Amino acid sequence: DHHEVLLNYQDGIDRIPDVIRDIESYDITTVRASVGMYLLSEYISNNFEEIVIFSGEGADEIFGGYLYFHYAPSEKEFEKESTRLIKQLPWYDVLRADRCTASHGLELRVPFLDKSFVQFCTSISGKFRKPQNNYEKYYLRKAFQDILPKEVIWRRKEGFSDGVGGLSKPWYKWIQESIDKEYPNDRQLENKVSELISEFPSKEAWYYNYIFKQYYGNLYVPISKSFGISNSIDDGKV
Repeated sequence: DHHEVLLNYQDGIDRIPDVIRDIESYDITTVRASVGMYLLSEYISNNFEEIVIFSGEGADEIFGGYLYFHYAPSEKEFEKESTRLIKQLPWYDVLRADRCTASHGLELRVPFLDKSFVQFCTSISGKFRKPQNNYEKYYLRKAFQDILPKEVIWRRKEGFSDGVGGLSKPWYKWIQESIDKEYPNDRQLENKVSELISEFPSKEAWYYNYIFKQYYGNLYVPISKSFGISNSIDDGKV
């Protein structure tokens, strides 16, 4: 049964510190996308008995779901980028999904990231996995075209952090405007603004880091320095 949950922008903005605390990350796109999933997980936990849920993490990385894949210069370059994204999943989308659901007592299952499924799909040439006929994830869509409504199957890819917002103003704009209002560029905040300009690409990036440090101080270690990431998907480390 389909359920639609309407979220309030201000409620989402107010919960950003909770999100950063629970996902243990200040990555910009991860935080943006986590808010919707965090509030949705909370809703499920409060309104349903089920605690084991499915989510579709991995499909975009395996089947070329991101819009920039339309511009892949070659099959090999597509395969290279797909593999790179799959390897990073544990520290981005999978981290987001796992932490957002676990924070509310839910157990997440990600069927697209079954090890055998990933190995099988990545053995298929990028020629078939990159966008076809102007559609991302073309063959995945085809596989479900007799099960799901046409308007769902063939709609354009929408990033989760933008898709949860309205058409006139995306979700990230609401966040940025709220941060600008709370932390204006005035003399009273001269030190913070100076730190922002010298170390971060935007005030939003600074704000997420600022909240993160309130919970974790300077404990963050860059992934590249703390983990050895293998070059092979077949070695079981994905």
